[in-house]
Amino acid sequence: MIAPFKFLNNPHVDSFSFMISKLINSGMLKSCGFYRKNENTALNRKDQDENARVELKETSVSEEFRLDPLSAEDDGKDSSRPVGRPVEHSAFYKLKLLLTYTFTGAATLGAFFSMPISKSCSVRKTIIYDFISNSRHNWKKLLLMVAIKAILMVKEVQNDQSFSALICDDSNIHRRRAKHVELSAWNFDHVEGKNTKGVLMMPIARTWGNVTLPCNLSLISSSKAKNVICEKRAGIDNRTSGGKRRVQATTNKTDVVVDLVKECLDQGISAKYFMTDSWFTCINQLVLDIYSLGLDYIGMDQNFSQYYLYNGKQYHLNDLKKFMVSAPHCSNKDILGHTEVMIPPGRKNAKKMTAEEYDKACINAKIVWLRARGSEDQVIAILCTDLSLSDEEVIRSYSARFNIEFGFFDMKHFLNLESGSRATNYDSVFSHITMACIQLIMTLLKFFNEDNKTIGSLYRETTDAFRVKPLADVIGKIVTMVTELPDQMIAKGYIVKGKEKEFARDVLMQLKKLLEGISLYIADFILDTIETVQRQFQ
Repeated sequence: MIAPFKFLNNPHVDSFSFMISKLINSGMLKSCGFYRKNENTALNRKDQDENARVELKETSVSEEFRLDPLSAEDDGKDSSRPVGRPVEHSAFYKLKLLLTYTFTGAATLGAFFSMPISKSCSVRKTIIYDFISNSRHNWKKLLLMVAIKAILMVKEVQNDQSFSALICDDSNIHRRRAKHVELSAWNFDHVEGKNTKGVLMMPIARTWGNVTLPCNLSLISSSKAKNVICEKRAGIDNRTSGGKRRVQATTNKTDVVVDLVKECLDQGISAKYFMTDSWFTCINQLVLDIYSLGLDYIGMDQNFSQYYLYNGKQYHLNDLKKFMVSAPHCSNKDILGHTEVMIPPGRKNAKKMTAEEYDKACINAKIVWLRARGSEDQVIAILCTDLSLSDEEVIRSYSARFNIEFGFFDMKHFLNLESGSRATNYDSVFSHITMACIQLIMTLLKFFNEDNKTIGSLYRETTDAFRVKPLADVIGKIVTMVTELPDQMIAKGYIVKGKEKEFARDVLMQLKKLLEGISLYIADFILDTIETVQRQFQ
């Protein structure tokens, strides 16, 4: 038998093969519907459609499930493996092929099978195509389970008190010349500023500020039937995973966001905050629904049709600037201040409520006003439901939302997210995007495994040092101020001339004692600066 994956001689690809074995096991694949029992059991189920019956008849295993995790070095000669389909027909083998062929230089799956290295894989191209187009495979659950394992690995090197948030955003997957792509639709592209053909990728990502991992996914078509270019394929049972994905694809985006967050929370992926861009934040009901799930909402806001309550009166966003309160002790001059408001329910839900129910449904929030970079007139509004955060903390927390944009960039430019699949089947497109998300997770974990800072607690200490980097700037200003302070004290008559050096030495000594308990390397830099200044006064 041909040894599987001989093209993994590439060390870069081989490291990803090892990562797959760490993240995915046969038990996960079984729970996601990738393994099925024998042919007779499957064919007797009444909810099987005709296409699924034909597929099971051709590829089902006569024995029990294939539950063996296949390693890259497996030569297929293990006598303990149960008799059944060949190794290359197992779901684990197919997933490993789908996750690694991108790193061989092939732009698409079809291009890979036309390359000489594909001859080392004894599986046919049609078998892989049938595998990714199977409507009964639960790709969303696979991504969730892989993300949970990856999160546990990242948590080992993260501080327990570190920042945690879920991020949601959408990105256009363009299919400009495809008229027969299932559930393709016209969607507005904010980058190009016009409607384009394709689908919307909407992931949920878990972030710590320095690391961001995709956790859940939905592929959105359009909730408006007039925008849908190609209808969904007939004969798909809505009880299957593929049927549920198609129903969700034509659901309103705000409802999909809430469902995706619920799925993450139900699987144990917890966070303190939920962050989105202005398109989602301007929908009051979405903010209330996320808040009801136990997550504080942070998002950029824009002046659309939504309104807020201030002192019991309704105001649009732009009208709330006049009630702005300056934040005390704020070192960032671009932060203008904040306005505390109440977020009411959406108009449709408000019509069904009594006055008492309406008051109970409102939640407290604040809008932080920030001057746009490079502009004196343009002002950015950041909505936050956590009133305990200062204005600077709100801005610093929201800055982590942009990490999901980097994820989109990496998947589109390096993992062939947009150009790597020309399939017209919705399940095939969904599986391709899921593979790109898992590849992004593997890439981040590969960085963690190879980076020396992840040894022991070294990563945590170095990230803490980077996190308090602004402290160095503050201390530097203080040291500079100390050098100028004696002359100012003499001018005001607070100290006698001739005692300025003693005064400066005492102040620097107290500052040095204050920093002696800090173990970060950045403190060494500060202490060296203080000692340099001390020599000037000796």
